[in-house]
Amino acid sequence: MDGLVDAADTLVLILAPTGKDGRLIEGALRAAGVEGRRCDDLESLLHGIGSGAGAAVVAEEALNVAGLQSVVHTLSTQPAWSDFPLLLLARAGAASDTVAQTLRALGNVQVIERPTQVGELTSAVRIALRGRLRQYQIRDNLDALEDRETKLRETDRRKDEFLAMLAHELRNPLQPIGTAADVLRTHGHSREAVGYAADVIDRQVRHLSRLLEDLLDVSRITTGKIVLRRESVELCALVRRVVEGSRAWFETRGHELTMTMNCDEVWVDGDPARLYQIVSNLLNNAAKYTPEKGHVGLEVISTDHEVHVRVKDNGVGIAADVLPHVFELFTQADVSLDRSAGGLGIGLRIVQKLAELHGGNVLAESEGLGRGSTFTLSMPALSAQLRAVPATALEPVRSETMRILVVDDNVDAAQTLAMVLELSGHVVKTAHDGIEAIHRAREMRPEVIVLDIGLPGASGYDVARAIRAEPTLAGVRLIAVTGYGRDEDRRRCMDAGFDLHLVKPLEPSVLLERLAV
Repeated sequence: MDGLVDAADTLVLILAPTGKDGRLIEGALRAAGVEGRRCDDLESLLHGIGSGAGAAVVAEEALNVAGLQSVVHTLSTQPAWSDFPLLLLARAGAASDTVAQTLRALGNVQVIERPTQVGELTSAVRIALRGRLRQYQIRDNLDALEDRETKLRETDRRKDEFLAMLAHELRNPLQPIGTAADVLRTHGHSREAVGYAADVIDRQVRHLSRLLEDLLDVSRITTGKIVLRRESVELCALVRRVVEGSRAWFETRGHELTMTMNCDEVWVDGDPARLYQIVSNLLNNAAKYTPEKGHVGLEVISTDHEVHVRVKDNGVGIAADVLPHVFELFTQADVSLDRSAGGLGIGLRIVQKLAELHGGNVLAESEGLGRGSTFTLSMPALSAQLRAVPATALEPVRSETMRILVVDDNVDAAQTLAMVLELSGHVVKTAHDGIEAIHRAREMRPEVIVLDIGLPGASGYDVARAIRAEPTLAGVRLIAVTGYGRDEDRRRCMDAGFDLHLVKPLEPSVLLERLAV
């Protein structure tokens, strides 16, 4: 029988009036490769059916009215997929009351007249077991469907919670941004008010950018499209930078942040930006779930072949039932209405996958609610022989005044970027659709075109190809500034003739640095 079926599921139970008949049937089945087991009485047969069996061979004289009722009751309690096969050994003619009552009461009954040929009996048993096997397949399919349905319901529930959290996290920064805009509108004459409003807008935009990058990283992880830009990285120095960059946030929450290292330096092979992201996410996660005045400790431990970065807090801890799921998408221990911790419940999933891409892993530990948490990043250390000196970054060259065309169908985005560029000394024009961009480029002959991709009239790709086809615009530098940030989007830009691909939201300082090169 099928190897996935338990041996008990193919067992044939035998209830015969005499021990001799039972032994003969058992021996005949064994000779045919079928396991049979004799039952001493009806109670033993019913127990065997309830425990799991493939079929039963029963002599009619072993069944009386009460016994038949017991069999019917036992079979009625079996699951819906089960239609237990019963082979009834009857006297010649098959006309007895027992046979008639059995046929009426039970559905899956095969009557075999005696005297019975061994071949006839074993053939009937094999047919019954094949039918039983199909029932097991139905059982397994139903179990798989039920399990899948349960998982889908759980996934849908977590996605609904995630969408609710996403709406909350996106609305939160909009309130202070709107308030800051009102401050600029009503108190624009006050340098202090303007500085405060600018800081608020900058912080909230950075927060929104982090949320967006987390969402994009999840998409890249799901599709397997994260590419590491590997180099030799001195991890101790990187960890110090992360701590310094996070210290202000810890101070605002009154946390004590400590750092210890058992080494002066340790090298790993990895992407420095992604390693920074891993350590930063672990620290931020500790800060979110540690109450004010709490303690967060970061420790770097180097061994001969491995390095461990351990982040330990004395915060809210993790419940035992949540701990196995902390690295799953949309998992967040705190789903209270105040949402004080914030976040989307996807950061630890990103941390785990990035660690795995670096050949490492992340372990989560907690003794329970109120007992704090410990997250440990472990990854291979790089031997001295394998270290490579990172390429020296090019020093930017100070740019001269340039003619720049900014193209974006979002008028506010185009005009604010144009303002920044003009304040930096450049001559700037704007356009808001693809056709206008081509005409404006022919008129002003810019040295640089900063171009959105999703434009009405003609897409940014179409505009780029049209610009490249114009002899009078030869040498113009095309920079894509777009919300499309996947690797295939970058390739598409390069194929269309762009020189550079930058992803929104874009810090103006980044664009100015690129223009200066």
